[in-house]
Amino acid sequence: MDHRDDDAAPGSSSESSSGKTISRNVIAALPVAFLLPFVGGLASMLSSMPSRPRVSTTAIFTLLVALFLTGFVALTRRRRPRAGVLAACHALAWTPFVAVGAWQSINEGIVHGHLRGCGTGYMAMLLFGVPVGGFVLLAAGIAAGAALAHRETDRALRTLAVGATGLALVAFAFAVPRVTRPDPDTYLASLPVAGELRVDSEVELLGRSFAYHRVVVTDPPFPHPDEGPGEALPARAECQLTGLDRMETFYPGSGACPALRVRVDPGHDLAVLDAVASSSPVTPVGFHPSTGEQLGIDAATVADRIGPPIGWTFGAALGGLVAAAFVVAASRVRRRAAALGGVEAQHGGNGWVVLPSGDRLLVDAAAKLPAGAVVLGGASEQLPTYRLMGVPTFASARAGTLATLRTASTDLAASLDGIAIAVAVLGAAPLVIARIAGVL
Repeated sequence: MDHRDDDAAPGSSSESSSGKTISRNVIAALPVAFLLPFVGGLASMLSSMPSRPRVSTTAIFTLLVALFLTGFVALTRRRRPRAGVLAACHALAWTPFVAVGAWQSINEGIVHGHLRGCGTGYMAMLLFGVPVGGFVLLAAGIAAGAALAHRETDRALRTLAVGATGLALVAFAFAVPRVTRPDPDTYLASLPVAGELRVDSEVELLGRSFAYHRVVVTDPPFPHPDEGPGEALPARAECQLTGLDRMETFYPGSGACPALRVRVDPGHDLAVLDAVASSSPVTPVGFHPSTGEQLGIDAATVADRIGPPIGWTFGAALGGLVAAAFVVAASRVRRRAAALGGVEAQHGGNGWVVLPSGDRLLVDAAAKLPAGAVVLGGASEQLPTYRLMGVPTFASARAGTLATLRTASTDLAASLDGIAIAVAVLGAAPLVIARIAGVL
């Protein structure tokens, strides 16, 4: 059978042939490493569609990875039966990238503070970090895959697959009780409205007096070092709000100052100013009602009131269930491999085979197989006639030996276990980060 051309049977391969086999599997899995960024881009595009439900990019990426790896294993299982393990490791290497994205999402804050950092450092990180990160992902995938490509690691793969699947399902189980809570995306909308602020009015809310006025501001001319004072700048309108520890300025979007509302979270001494009309370009402002001090609000600040993002919760469930399906499939493949039986024979061509007993007979099922070792199955005894002695008949024939056929099945099971590990870890990673951040 041609898929054993470079994978010797267990116990018979030398160290050099084993290294050659791993090298060929590494090369076969390299296209996966280069195509995974496109899978990630597709997941990002699908998650940004306005009509989609609140499903996280990671959940979509996890599902696409499962489908992509399944197709890869189906295409390569005959020529490179363990290349699926390396392909799964390339996908698994994306876990740090997913974890960093989840951590950044948690730390972004629900409401930003008054002072905002410059984005130059972040852009520099993207400029230099993405190429370096891509190389690290590639190297990590190759290293992990080469370590797990040996057949001696099959037990470890099974253990890791079961453990990763359990991790995803346990993370989902911890998050389920908080599904009914608002998550960081819906926290602001869940807060009750204490009142509204209209332009050119003074209102007392939450024990504080707010004054909201539209004013016309004329900036002084910008001086030119050589030519003296420059031309006066045109006047502009501002909407100024006082009542907090510092004055807040809003800008009229279409000539009118936006109406503001005050949402309150009394359990945390928090309040938020935002626009009444969703189309108004107003950045929410968080503050303490007791002191008027402005502050940023992040997920950790209100962790006891919110749950993790709903997309992360169902992403962990998706990863755990899909991984469980692969674990079950791998277990069934191994059981079939252990139960595989038949009669080993030598095929001389055109369906004529020689049995271990030395008998030569015609087996129609072997007619299209190449000459060489075959395994005959579905044996039955043909009744003797007055002209012919009783001879066995076989309903099926497969190229190879029992050992190579069993090994091919266990290699497939190892690839399925590798997919289970990658899918479960990718699906659970955001929830694990939420747990570390104290949101779960």
